[in-house]
Amino acid sequence: MHILNKVSLLSALAISLTACGGGSGDGLESKSAQLTFAVSDSPENVQNVVIAFKNVSIKRVDNDENDGQPGEIIAMQDEQGAETEYRQVDLLQFQGEDAAQLFTGISLVPGDYQMCIYIVDGTGSGNPDDSYVVEEDNSVKGLQTPSNGSCAGYKPDDEAMTGRLKTDTFTIHAGNNYLVAEFNLMKVLKSPVGNKDYWTLKPTGYELVHADDAGTIQGSVDSNVVNNCLGSVAMAYLYPQTENSLMGDFRNDEIAQYSYLGQPMLAPLAAAKVNERIVESDTLYEYEFGFVRVGDYSIGYTCSSDDTELAEPVVADPNVTEPPVPSLIYQNAPAVNVSVIAGETVTAATISEQQ
Repeated sequence: MHILNKVSLLSALAISLTACGGGSGDGLESKSAQLTFAVSDSPENVQNVVIAFKNVSIKRVDNDENDGQPGEIIAMQDEQGAETEYRQVDLLQFQGEDAAQLFTGISLVPGDYQMCIYIVDGTGSGNPDDSYVVEEDNSVKGLQTPSNGSCAGYKPDDEAMTGRLKTDTFTIHAGNNYLVAEFNLMKVLKSPVGNKDYWTLKPTGYELVHADDAGTIQGSVDSNVVNNCLGSVAMAYLYPQTENSLMGDFRNDEIAQYSYLGQPMLAPLAAAKVNERIVESDTLYEYEFGFVRVGDYSIGYTCSSDDTELAEPVVADPNVTEPPVPSLIYQNAPAVNVSVIAGETVTAATISEQQ
């Protein structure tokens, strides 16, 4: 199955929740909580990725008394806050730290929760109310997820046309909570295969992050790197702290894990497009990662994220001390390290040619 290798997405929606006391005997104070799905960058070969969000099922799971209980169903709201049957959002319109708010003012008891996001599947019939993708040549294809049915104590009325996206269990704390759900379309968005005329979203892989424990990374790439790494797609890849030779690609979950000199290659945590910006007579090459958990990271540069052949595993010859590096990352520009600070925007060192 073809993976969309030209895209970086940290994804999309904003949901405002209110954590309240009561029902648990813990006397927790009423506080606000907001769940945000943040989108970063866009596919090179599609113009729009539109999801028709139908509703959300959410259920508390940290108490045995909740077993068998129905989940709470949250309807979508339009931009004015009025309840609506569904809400279409073009993920590519929300970059970096921007987000689309789907609903607000929902009261919940603090605790651990399970949540499923239901969407209106698009089968490629051309219905403008469904989920769909507009390709580079203006062709419109349906967008759906190969998962449906009950979740978090809820069963949709029309399972055949209702797709289901799952999140991991997350916590609503006492006090203010601002949660970010992020996913990378390089992992979860896939183009049509076989006789199917629609794109698909994986049903899982959407991570929730407390924004209070996250920050933003801004960075730049030296023009010499851009000029010397000749390719069609300039991207910055984010990894746990590592070095260039161990930076793998987004297919680590689809192909056998491979290694370099006996060490496992790492899959990227996220990717961001390197954008060109003109300032007076200077040309700058910049990128940004939003909603990154607090921690230490490394960033590598690639100009060939659409060329999967460059990332194929290489069987090392035992007689060769330094086998070829099976990585899309440009090896002549050393990775830069950066530490993310909660609630702050940090600037990474410029990605430059090694001296």
